[in-house]
Amino acid sequence: MMNKKISTITGALVLLAIAGALSASFLFSDKQEKETQDQKNVVSNNSGLENKEEIKQEAKKTNGDMSNKESETTNKQGEEIDTSSWKICKNEKANYEFKYPNDWLIVNRYLTVLDSCNNPSSPRSSGFSIGPDRYSASNKSFGIGTSTQEDLEVTIYKGATSLDEYYSRNDKLLSSRTKLKETTLQDKRVDWFREQSDNKISIWFFHNNTLYEIRSDIEDQELLETILNTFKFPNN
Repeated sequence: MMNKKISTITGALVLLAIAGALSASFLFSDKQEKETQDQKNVVSNNSGLENKEEIKQEAKKTNGDMSNKESETTNKQGEEIDTSSWKICKNEKANYEFKYPNDWLIVNRYLTVLDSCNNPSSPRSSGFSIGPDRYSASNKSFGIGTSTQEDLEVTIYKGATSLDEYYSRNDKLLSSRTKLKETTLQDKRVDWFREQSDNKISIWFFHNNTLYEIRSDIEDQELLETILNTFKFPNN
């Protein structure tokens, strides 16, 4: 009987030992699994941080590239055209001079290249054009004409000394063209138009009671404005 009790107690102790071992094993396994999962989470979080940092750096780089491009565009647009090497067109009879690109030509209506702007056949009117080549088909040329008070004397524009007064003499004058903008030249108002008849640009201004009109096929208004800003009037 005693042996039976001892056997029973021994068996119970063995079972308890086995249960304890299994419990410890499970706890150790859970601990390892938890540590492994924590490590994975740390790696995942670090990876996420790295990805976020990479995205941040990439966005910063992209913004920097865009800023550089915008800066380059702004600088390019803000650059002034260098006129130091340009030639001078001087017409003493019409009392004006201005600069134009040194590789352009002065050409009369017969496509003959002229040495100067003093065209004897037409000292004041657009008897010549200036452009990159001698052919008007190039669509890269402009001509200039002037009308003094003597010239206006025999027209409906007699006595006009300002643009508004000049326009008021002819109701159809402004309706046949589209105004592009206004600029100034030596404190004088300059009107820019698009001609409806031939799509050319015309530029009008008065100086000392003389009307100046420039007609051009050149679409580059910045270039035209640069040329216009070089105008001088030697005698007054």
